[in-house]
Parts: sequence; C-alpha cells; structure tokens
Amino acid sequence: MTGKLNSLRHVLIVLAVSALGLAVILWATLGESDLQRRVNWTIEELQQHSPGNPGIVPLKAATPQSLRTPELVWARIMDQPESVVLMVNWIEAKPTVDGVRITCEETGFSSTIAVEGWRKRSNSDDAERFVYFGAYWKYAKDDTTWLAVKNAMTRSPCQLVLLRQGAEVSNVMELDWRRAGSFEKLPDTSRRSD
Repeated sequence: MTGKLNSLRHVLIVLAVSALGLAVILWATLGESDLQRRVNWTIEELQQHSPGNPGIVPLKAATPQSLRTPELVWARIMDQPESVVLMVNWIEAKPTVDGVRITCEETGFSSTIAVEGWRKRSNSDDAERFVYFGAYWKYAKDDTTWLAVKNAMTRSPCQLVLLRQGAEVSNVMELDWRRAGSFEKLPDTSRRSD
C-alpha cells in the first residue's frame, strides 16, 4: 500500500509540475502573440494613414527583444506660422520614455525636456493597441526654450535622444527642422555669418 501511495504522490507531483510548466509556456506565448498583434495593427494603421512614415520599416523588422528598448523613428521641428512644434515618435513594446535630450555638440548646447503627464497617460492608453508612441511640445515663436534650440540649430546640427529617468535609452537621431505642411527642409540661410 505504501508503494501505491508513493506512486500516486509521484504521479500527482509530475502532473502538478507539468501543469505549471504548461501554464508558464501558455502565458509566454499569449504575451508574445499580443505583442505581435499590436505590431501588426500599428503597421496597418501607419500604412493606411501615413504611408511614408519612417516607423514602418523598423516595425516590420521588430522582434520582441528589439521592442524592449525604445527606437527613435522621428525627431522633427515643424515651423508653423504662429508657433513651432517639436515632435518625436518611437517604437517600443510598452511606453517607458519620460523625456528627450537635444544636444548640439559643436556649440555645446544641451536641453532636456520632460514628457508631460497627460502625454504619458495617452501613450499608456495607446499601448493597448499599438507599439508606436509619441510626444510633442508646442512653443510660441518667442518662447525662451524654442529660441535657445533655434539659436543652437542655426549654428550646428543638433541630435535628439529619448530618456528614461534621465538616462539615454534610444538611438540618437539628427533633429530635423521643416516648414509646416512640407517635407522639404528649411533653407540653411541662418548659418550665414551676417
């Protein structure tokens, strides 16, 4: 009888461990398929509504491992008639970015800008369906933050990197400055020495 009880215990232990292992595998598989679903949905949405979006190519090559780290895909300043808008977009499994840093090595300029709370909440909400996130900041033409960035950009190229708790967490991208409604870069007239 003791032998049968030991055999029964052994079978129950093996079944419990097997069930636990199966649950872990199933959980991991579901998590990965959810991520793939969000990647596919993001690609479809971008192709439909923004076919030239620079995020499409890296999204098509994205893996669960690559999406653990934010990849900056868009860093642009749009010069509008009444204001200036700094826009950044990145891809990531879940949004963790809380700021950006603009640097212009030739001039020594550096500015850190926080992602506002409402934008972080919006990105978190978007993470239910997408893996493409963004932030933007709108400045009046006479805003001191914008004037400092503009002054630096007129003297040397500037780069932008994504931050998490003050640490750089993404690739570095040259900050692009364009006229609103156009994909042409602004003329480089401001680098003249007059």
